Amino acid sequence: MHCGDIYVQPQTPCRSLYRDSVVTQIAPTSLQGRGTELDELRHFCTVPDGEPYVWWQASAWSGKTAMLSWFVLNPPPGVRIVSFFITARLKGHADRSAFLEFVLAQLSEILDEPMPMFTDASGEVEFRDRLARTARFCADLGERLVLVVDGLDEDRGVMAGPDAYSIAALLPQDLPDGVRVIVAGRPNPPIPADVPAAHPLRRASVVRALATSPHATAIQTDMRLEIRRLLLGSDLERDLLGLVTAAGGGLSGPDLAELTHTPVFIVEEHLRTVTGRSFAKRPADWRPDAHPEVYLLGHEEIQVEAVNRLGEAVLREHRKRLHEWADSYRTRNWPAETPEYLLRGYGRLLHEVGALPRMLAITTDQTRYDRLFTISGGDFAALSEIGAVQEMLQSGAPGDLVSLGRVAVHRLRITKRAESIRVNLPHVWARLGQPGRAETLARSMPDPDRRAWALAGVARAVAANGQTEKAARITDAVTVPRWRSYALTGMARALAVSGEVDRARQLALQAEETAEGVEAMAGLMEVYALCGDKERVRHMFLSCKRDDHDAWALAGPLATAGDVAGAQEIAASIDQPRWRTYALVGIAHALARSGDRIRAQEFAAQARDQAAMLEGSGQHGFAMAPLVTVLFATGEQEQSARLVDRIEEIITAGEPTFYRAYAWAELAKAVAATGDLDRAGEYAERAEQATVAEIGMDRELAALVQPLRAIGEPELARRAAQQITEPYVRAWALTAVVDTAADTALAQAKAAAMSIAEPGFRLDALGAVADVALRVGDVPTARALIDESVEVSGAQGDEFYAVSGLASAIGLYGRLGESGRALELANRAEEKASSITHPSVRAAAMAPVLAALTVCGEVDLAWEMAQRLERFAVEVDDRLDADVARTHLAVALAPASRAHATEVARRIENPVAMMTGPNVIAVVLTGDFDRAEQAARAIDDGFAWIFLAQLADAAAANGDPRRALRLAREAAQGKDIDLLHDAALVILIGAMVRLGERGKAADLAARIRSLHKRVWAVAELAQDPAERRAAVASALRVTDWSPVWQPVLSPLDSRPPELQKDLVLVPARILAAAAPEALKTVAEELLLITENEMRR
Repeated sequence: MHCGDIYVQPQTPCRSLYRDSVVTQIAPTSLQGRGTELDELRHFCTVPDGEPYVWWQASAWSGKTAMLSWFVLNPPPGVRIVSFFITARLKGHADRSAFLEFVLAQLSEILDEPMPMFTDASGEVEFRDRLARTARFCADLGERLVLVVDGLDEDRGVMAGPDAYSIAALLPQDLPDGVRVIVAGRPNPPIPADVPAAHPLRRASVVRALATSPHATAIQTDMRLEIRRLLLGSDLERDLLGLVTAAGGGLSGPDLAELTHTPVFIVEEHLRTVTGRSFAKRPADWRPDAHPEVYLLGHEEIQVEAVNRLGEAVLREHRKRLHEWADSYRTRNWPAETPEYLLRGYGRLLHEVGALPRMLAITTDQTRYDRLFTISGGDFAALSEIGAVQEMLQSGAPGDLVSLGRVAVHRLRITKRAESIRVNLPHVWARLGQPGRAETLARSMPDPDRRAWALAGVARAVAANGQTEKAARITDAVTVPRWRSYALTGMARALAVSGEVDRARQLALQAEETAEGVEAMAGLMEVYALCGDKERVRHMFLSCKRDDHDAWALAGPLATAGDVAGAQEIAASIDQPRWRTYALVGIAHALARSGDRIRAQEFAAQARDQAAMLEGSGQHGFAMAPLVTVLFATGEQEQSARLVDRIEEIITAGEPTFYRAYAWAELAKAVAATGDLDRAGEYAERAEQATVAEIGMDRELAALVQPLRAIGEPELARRAAQQITEPYVRAWALTAVVDTAADTALAQAKAAAMSIAEPGFRLDALGAVADVALRVGDVPTARALIDESVEVSGAQGDEFYAVSGLASAIGLYGRLGESGRALELANRAEEKASSITHPSVRAAAMAPVLAALTVCGEVDLAWEMAQRLERFAVEVDDRLDADVARTHLAVALAPASRAHATEVARRIENPVAMMTGPNVIAVVLTGDFDRAEQAARAIDDGFAWIFLAQLADAAAANGDPRRALRLAREAAQGKDIDLLHDAALVILIGAMVRLGERGKAADLAARIRSLHKRVWAVAELAQDPAERRAAVASALRVTDWSPVWQPVLSPLDSRPPELQKDLVLVPARILAAAAPEALKTVAEELLLITENEMRR
């Protein structure tokens, strides 16, 4: 059996045409004189043990390709073959990109999965993953997987430069169990240098010599005579030969007719008869059912001979005609009838001949890439072209950063299309019975963690639909442990619901091994509850450490286990309406499932009351969606339907952009559970549309504003800020370009801030714009904005944000000299905070209020409030929570009163409290480094180095270099902890820079796992200008210029100013320092793209 690829349906499992479109065109109708070799191939593929590789070697015209193509079409029983035939006669079929594209498609078809979205950088990972999973899939069917690669000597990637890699290097040194690999090629050139020294291909024992076939020699003679005859033939014959040779194959009959100004039927008649013996036909790579077949020369040696006999001057003239032909379609904005060659083979031709200006033109043409996406169903071809031109640009010395910047903008536009997909949307499509579409969406997400999360959601949905075997296959592709656990839990739940309790328990035990967090444990608790294991549920519940944002997840499982009172206690203990709503929904679901509809309706009504408190918050519709299924399950179908209408109104009218796609997806999921699949599908489509609408460049534009002003481009900075559409980002960006009270940007920033729907974001933006208005002397505008922020805080249903939201207004009133108003708001904030029952949450809400009071000079009042907050924390009798509350208070008091901060901090006893989040800084600010260091060492060994890194940075900032150096060197040897690894490293790098240890800082930068953080950190640390330009060039090849925030260890607003700057990595600033002209070009190109998008 053999599978292959050319055209990928974007929303279905991949269905490949490689066998029909490539292998059958190559293979002879019968194979003569190869009985011995075929027997050896069959034995190699079926013997249980032996060498995993075999390499058939022979000179040109020996019949290698004929033998292997015939074998691929006629494999032994129980052998499944995936193949790739490297050929330089057809552009796009002779390098690692082509290998990955065609082989991944074949593997995807066997697995019944969609084609993954990938780049050259991620393709190898995808290949190895799918090769291993396909091998296991075949083994389960009693089959063996064999990979055939013919023509290793024709790999064009080997000579493509220092950053290019060979196809041979993609072949794993250690193959998955049971896989065999057959390769063929000439003895020379030798194995590429990037193949590891221990690779099986370097062993002489794998080589088999292939004798020359007399039949192949006869074909060689005939073809060479035919080439000579064509060169001496008519003008049309010479043109056809010259164009196909210059193009590298891939031109169709209609293409050649257009290029030669000859009727199509005459061209095709020549290609079929007179000149047809020298040409081979293949279906189009994309849409072969709709696009005409394409032509290439009949053998690699014929291609070489044609190139030599035609000569460079003639080929240059033919390429000129191809360029003019491409230009004619570009001037027409790449219409729907654009030939496939101009979207695929042409870019590879330009790369091969080094036509850099033309490559830049096509890789910065967004209309062409939109057409390419429409025809191909994906972005792989576009990303491959961009990668090729980036390689050419970077190879120049010192590197063309201006052009690299332009290309990076277009790469960003393509990748953002996939990044904007909401992680819950694939789950929805799977629930709606479209698992292929769901998998395609999930696998197109570039971020590995989000991709794993989305795939796990698809597996859960497929399992819930009763397809547990398919769910297991999808779960097999989830390699991130916590998301694999999430998928297994969903499968276990589906089995438990269907009564397969034993299998459900087995899967739950597997999931428990890698489960992380309260929500994961809650999912497992529900499975055990459905299986009747109530004691296990109780034990897991008691072992969970929880807070508002995750405690809600425990209510449903407890109720399912019969402990409704305990579940009700959890719901009552939650302060924030959104999470309390979810807890009550979980209880109602459990009661409805048990048949207690009356009590289920009571809890559903309570949940609706809680959700109503979120009205105007931007999360209202999102939070209400789960109520739809509860009402339906309790028999309130009419109420459920009315609620759907109401949520639709809320999402349409008021949900901010960030939540809209999530909200539509959640509503679609809820409606699907009621059985209305048509309406659910409509909402899922709206979720996708909202996702696409959100593909903007707002944050990327905002990142450029201040660096542009720094390089003397204030007007370009202003244009960038004004082009931003998302109100929150727009407001903040505009504040950076306001120069005077009469500046139009101030009015625009005010309008943007006032238009923000989500109260938390609105409060933040109102404070920022009011601050700028005060700075430029526009007191009326500042006062209006402050008053608005107070009103927004008062309307908040969530006490935490209602309290913390007043802090900005308190500080601004203080700056206006209105201390009475500031004190009035501070007292109002304390009164509101009194309804928050968790001490640490109350302290966190009040911390910015205390800090604002100290700024106003009201240090004594801030201290009185802090003491009351601490007394409340002690009264609750939860020592850890009380200590966490103390750290919030110490941080708030420290800038204005170290004495008060120290007094609070010295009462912190729990090391975990000291060293979590901003808490280490609370201790450091008191100057008690010895105690802070002792606390850090009391933390579990795996985490201690992370906190030592913070202490090293703080010690360096506070003038204790000896301690800083000792701690930094110790921290640098620490273990890796995934969650905090990169954040801690960035802090530690800052400490090393402070200490003058730039070499050590550079070594640490190389350990950063996030590609985005790593490449820009390396660029910032480079001291030599040429080295920095090279590092920036490398960064622009793989990522964009968005800033790197480091809030994992310490929220930015809780750190003192001298430490805050070390928590931000600003690539645009680094780019400005290395090449200001490149930064300007990036801004101009980005503005051009966004303006074009708005005109559409």
